[in-house]
Amino acid sequence: MLSSLAAVVAIAACHLFTHRLRVLDGIPRSRWLSLSGGASVAYVMLHLLPELAEHQTALMDATWTGGIHHVVYLLTLAGLLTFYAFERALRTNETRTPMPHPDESGEADDYDKENGEEGAHAIYRLHLVLFSVYSLIVGNVISESMEGRELLLFAVAMVLHFIVVDKALAETFERGWTHVGRWVMAASVLIGWALGTAVELPHEVVACVMAFLGGAVILNVLKEELPEEREGRLGAFVAGAVGYALLLVWL
Repeated sequence: MLSSLAAVVAIAACHLFTHRLRVLDGIPRSRWLSLSGGASVAYVMLHLLPELAEHQTALMDATWTGGIHHVVYLLTLAGLLTFYAFERALRTNETRTPMPHPDESGEADDYDKENGEEGAHAIYRLHLVLFSVYSLIVGNVISESMEGRELLLFAVAMVLHFIVVDKALAETFERGWTHVGRWVMAASVLIGWALGTAVELPHEVVACVMAFLGGAVILNVLKEELPEEREGRLGAFVAGAVGYALLLVWL
């Protein structure tokens, strides 16, 4: 239990202090962010998904699955699509949010200001809810079934992954993230861990949650790395993926 607690504390610390890492700032994208993104994807592809494949038989035998093949991969796809759909919906709302229009005096109309601020706050709250649940799932997964080598690899991968996610949230929401968001995310991972230690979930449920999480990780890393305006570092991304892949193989 102490080792899993140390892991979630490390992730919580990542939520709290990533925005202070000035080495991650700037465009072109910091090499450290691209490196972290590559390592996260390598973990999902080479460790998480093969591990989930071992649970495939058990899930197929479960009554609720109806003997469907590739249940874990369908859940991984569901995780990716869910986060993608939510992200698209948020971006669409963002583009439709009325922007303040200056009047003849050069000042923005109070009505436009109010609507623009309300739209921005709504988008921020939706993002915060989504990623808080995401963080809570990570804490819960850590508490349920991990120890030793598996726990270390997962914790390192999630710290690297949340460096990418938290930096993007800090850049997008700035003061909202600094004053409230990072604290909510840190609390979420700790709450997820506490719930997992208090209530032991069935093995099949844990496997399903991890599969869904795997899809979410893939989507969130790639959406931060691929957009042209971020100018992701291909060399660093590949180095992170290859380096972490070698670490997984050797350990």
